[in-house]
Amino acid sequence: MAAVKRTKKANTKAAAPKAPRRTKMQAQEALGAALARVVRARAMAPMAAAPPTRMVVTVEVDGSHLIPYSVRWDGDRVLDQLQSDQAAIMMSPGRHLLTWSFNHTIEATWRHKLTVQIDGQAPRVLADKNSTANPKDAVSGGTEIFVA
Repeated sequence: MAAVKRTKKANTKAAAPKAPRRTKMQAQEALGAALARVVRARAMAPMAAAPPTRMVVTVEVDGSHLIPYSVRWDGDRVLDQLQSDQAAIMMSPGRHLLTWSFNHTIEATWRHKLTVQIDGQAPRVLADKNSTANPKDAVSGGTEIFVA
């Protein structure tokens, strides 16, 4: 049996010239320039004005509440009361912070409930506490809200 000699086929395609590799700094600069172009294009594009987003914050407390509670929106006081109350907040696009603080350290029995309702959707309970589960407690909390 005769030995078959195999030869490599010649590559008929012309090899594309390799682009020089970018340094990390060059890649970051190119990405930054591309993002800047996108931001400028979006800024120039006409945008339909979105209707303002309305949020209603409701706080329910029992009648024996002795220390005022506080609810803040982006650091501004929205509610600071001894009794149940609610406030409407017009929200602008962006990232916002809603915080609250209740102090029940001198009350024998207490209860509080904080809910938010955005644009007429179903209310969402953010805090619902009472003295049977948390005796003599100071409660604070917060949540970030993103508005498009």
